[in-house]
Amino acid sequence: MFKKEEAVKGFKWSAIEKWGGSLISFAIFIVLARLLEPESFGLVAMASVFIAFVSLFLDQGFQEAIIQRSDLAEEHLDTAFWSNMCFGSLMTVCGLLSAKYIALLYREPRLAPIVSYLSLSFLFTGLSSTQKAILTRRLEFKHLAVRSLVSKLAGGLVGIGCALKGLGVWSLVYQQLIASALSFLLLWRVSGWHPKLYFSYTHFRDLFVFGISMIGHKIVNFIDTRSDDFIIAYFLGPTVLGYYRVAYRIFQVLNSLIVGVVSTVALPIFSSLQKDTEKLEQIFDQGSRFLSILSFPVFIFIILMGTEIIQVVFGNIWEPSAPVMKVLAFAGVLHVILTYNGTLIISQGKPVQLLKIRIFSTIITVLSYLVAVRWGIVAVALAFVIVRYLLIAPMHFRLLHQISGMGIRARIFQYRYAGAASLGFLITILCIKYYAHNLMNNYWLLLVSIITGFAVYAISLQKFFPQTWVEIVDYAGLALKS
Repeated sequence: MFKKEEAVKGFKWSAIEKWGGSLISFAIFIVLARLLEPESFGLVAMASVFIAFVSLFLDQGFQEAIIQRSDLAEEHLDTAFWSNMCFGSLMTVCGLLSAKYIALLYREPRLAPIVSYLSLSFLFTGLSSTQKAILTRRLEFKHLAVRSLVSKLAGGLVGIGCALKGLGVWSLVYQQLIASALSFLLLWRVSGWHPKLYFSYTHFRDLFVFGISMIGHKIVNFIDTRSDDFIIAYFLGPTVLGYYRVAYRIFQVLNSLIVGVVSTVALPIFSSLQKDTEKLEQIFDQGSRFLSILSFPVFIFIILMGTEIIQVVFGNIWEPSAPVMKVLAFAGVLHVILTYNGTLIISQGKPVQLLKIRIFSTIITVLSYLVAVRWGIVAVALAFVIVRYLLIAPMHFRLLHQISGMGIRARIFQYRYAGAASLGFLITILCIKYYAHNLMNNYWLLLVSIITGFAVYAISLQKFFPQTWVEIVDYAGLALKS
């Protein structure tokens, strides 16, 4: 049963995990970007395409199945753990054996040892994914937050230390391995659950029926979201990919800070309200409204001030990343509108329909990348926005209406609050940039724009949408007390 206090508490700790972890990772990322060359980031990005693809199969979709299932038994958990452990071990061996072939595919011999070392993370993931699913199902995000913050900080410090010693690309490799290993150890310590030596084909089948659809969705989603890395690396090389990945990393951090928090909490909450349609629609609308209010001005600010941000934060060497970042920030605004749609569809046990849309989207996306790459990374980013968010978005809304009965117009109407307040925010930033860009350097220009722009945004919400402002303050108060 849905409880407002538990949801707010889950959101609070999910926010601490996502925001704290993302801020720690991003701060470390900034330091490493000033210590390492773009080529180092490009090499790890090339290896990460393989690592991320194999990671899709590690828990066979069991993590989502455990969260979503209403009649979960202890036998399901034991079966899931041993399946994941065996598969994680198998994938580690496969990674070690296939590393040289991955390097041959990219025509980059330096990749082989990088892929070999990073493959060790498969084992750590296989040993801890069941514990993570249990904590998520219980909305015990405090433990997940502590685990994430500690592991990312430790891995980051190791990476910075290695970079200062001149280890180059291996600084990024050791950073990821330390973070993955420590995350596994901490999850075992805080989960409070340990497996028994038990495996059941019946319980495996229960989880696999739901999980296989999730795997299919993840595979298609992976190709849709990571094929750009592969195509850029193959045709343009690791240095250009490094510029692209820095811009995309900023996009990912913002999504994690803003969208990732609510998505993590939303799946177990939506799943618990499967039979209460009226309450589900109410929570869905309120969550969409709050998410857009939180995110719209952030992405708009990136679009307007992207070049200044890159110059100030990363240095002039990374300036080719700026136009890509601006294009992806526009995608961020559209991504917010679609965020809850997929989560709600999965929570209703209907991942197959979503998978069909993703398959179509993937085919069009990959073809668009192959065409766009000849014009560079900005063209690839534009192809990503046009296909994924402008062509495919209407299909998501139609599917949402078919499954839940929620009207499309009513869903879009929830974004009017953020849209209206963002208009004043946009005008404020444009005026500051136009009149003050010759009066101060980029550091002060960013600072003045942030303070003034977000102050105008908050005042606009409070003045023109007082009821929504009161709801935001109410939830913030609950979060502080919980």
